[in-house]
Amino acid sequence: MYKKSAYLMTVILAAAVTASGCGSSGNTDGAKPTSSGSPAASQSTSQTSEPAGEKQVTLKVLSFKSGQEIGNMEQLNEKFEQENPGIQIELEAKGGTAYKELLKARAASGELADVVMVHPGYSSLGPYAEADYLLDLSGEPWAGDIADSAKSVTSFEGKLYALPNDLAALGVYYNKEVFEKLGLAVPTTYDEFLEICEKIKASGMNAIALNKDWQIFDTYTFAPSWIYANHPDFDDKMNAGEGTFAGVWEEMFQAYEDLYKNYAPKDAQGLSGDAAQNNFANGKAAMMINGSWAYPSLKQANPDLQFGMFPLPNREGAIWAAAAVGTTWAINKDSAQIEAAKTYLKFWADPANQASWAQSQNSFPTNMQAKQDVEEGLKPIADAIAQGNYWRFLDQGWINPNLQPEFQTNTQKLLYGQLTVEGVTQALDAEMKKYVEQNR
Repeated sequence: MYKKSAYLMTVILAAAVTASGCGSSGNTDGAKPTSSGSPAASQSTSQTSEPAGEKQVTLKVLSFKSGQEIGNMEQLNEKFEQENPGIQIELEAKGGTAYKELLKARAASGELADVVMVHPGYSSLGPYAEADYLLDLSGEPWAGDIADSAKSVTSFEGKLYALPNDLAALGVYYNKEVFEKLGLAVPTTYDEFLEICEKIKASGMNAIALNKDWQIFDTYTFAPSWIYANHPDFDDKMNAGEGTFAGVWEEMFQAYEDLYKNYAPKDAQGLSGDAAQNNFANGKAAMMINGSWAYPSLKQANPDLQFGMFPLPNREGAIWAAAAVGTTWAINKDSAQIEAAKTYLKFWADPANQASWAQSQNSFPTNMQAKQDVEEGLKPIADAIAQGNYWRFLDQGWINPNLQPEFQTNTQKLLYGQLTVEGVTQALDAEMKKYVEQNR
């Protein structure tokens, strides 16, 4: 077991410092306080009248989805209020990096909303669960309907602390017209994928729009088929200080290095992610690696573009997608509205409601009973997810918060010829060893 002080100090101390400068109202985001002294909702659903003889409950909800990313959240909240006329939702939405600091401050000052979004993953949700801010949801009636892999990133020490609402996916986007012209099909093995790259390159076109910004997306897309299909316990062993990158990850890193050397654009080291996406949208590259969230922007950039998306297989033909929980709902353990909050999460866990939310986010439901109308181009990814053949984004399973930036830095050094494959795995193992020694 790791020392609690080391694991929690970043969250608790930072929160206390932030909260100390916020005043007694906890008004950290500039929202005007209501007459009760609590921050007013920056986005709120419509008011519903209180039925005669029924007590009206106001449920405060804090979300990191806001602006254009809010999807149909407000419509779902209105539906909830119609189905539960005794409960009114007061939604506060705060997007971007400011949300994490806001959540820390609210937790430290005792002004956490009744229901909150918490970023999924061991190093994000774990501190709030271990510090006893969140309600244990393991016994809720919907828990058994949620995919185990999704629950794994909203759980801590065997208990479920948040409802995972949706899965965002990473994969390889491909230009269907180019594939048809060259007689290509979606690959079922990595060797077939390399043959596709070679044929596209031979045609005079850029095969795949690799770039300087999204190398972490690339490795996240490789890892499910190349690592976790055969080593599903890797994260558990590593987090326990018993596993190593050496002996497991070399083949994947070598494949990625070779792909970059042989098929990346000549200007890849200076090419931004946005520029790479524009190149794909405008037909200058036949493939790119990106997330399901890019689907609508590609449609907007080029309405005539015919494209799809597939998971990246390994050499043996394992086809696993990279899919991570995007949003969650957790309940403040000290909320005065626990039952109303549970009713709210039950509503969001409903298969139809979850499918509706996922559709608005260009993502996929975590409820195994949910039926979703999937865009034709996303079906290969959707099929892998439906079959349970997917793995979370890497950082969501790693206890060491420093491991992802170390992973990204050393991967870039590999691609730029500054480290060998063995040097990368050694550097990652050294970082994890240091963390274990400091936190035992």
